[in-house]
Amino acid sequence: MPLYARKCTSCMHTQETLIDLEDPIDQKLAVFDIVCELCGCVTSAHVPNENGGVPSVDRKFAGRKSELVMDGCHPSEVSEARQLFAGTGLKIEDDGTYKVRSRSDYRNYQRRDLQMRKDAAEKQAAHDASVAARGDEN
Repeated sequence: MPLYARKCTSCMHTQETLIDLEDPIDQKLAVFDIVCELCGCVTSAHVPNENGGVPSVDRKFAGRKSELVMDGCHPSEVSEARQLFAGTGLKIEDDGTYKVRSRSDYRNYQRRDLQMRKDAAEKQAAHDASVAARGDEN
């Protein structure tokens, strides 16, 4: 039985707890109840699996390509984002999340994003300069 450092959600007391991995409350999610030594509050805890991840979020990509969810936008901005990132391999879902299928697509996205940020910064600098010039005239 391994030792796990856990923090009580009620009193914030940190304790090391022995957890019997054979007896989780929820076998699928590997959730265990831990009782705080100080306040007696019961806290549920996820215990990492042998790969270091929580079983409920581990992904298996048997027979299909993985997708990296990396960023997102507001759902009202989806159509504009699709136009801006057209041709980069970026898959923009209806809820606004961006998905990339490969590293080259990710690099294309980064290049386009960097270029858009530079263009926006130059446009803002030009605007600020014109406002400053108008202010000097008055």
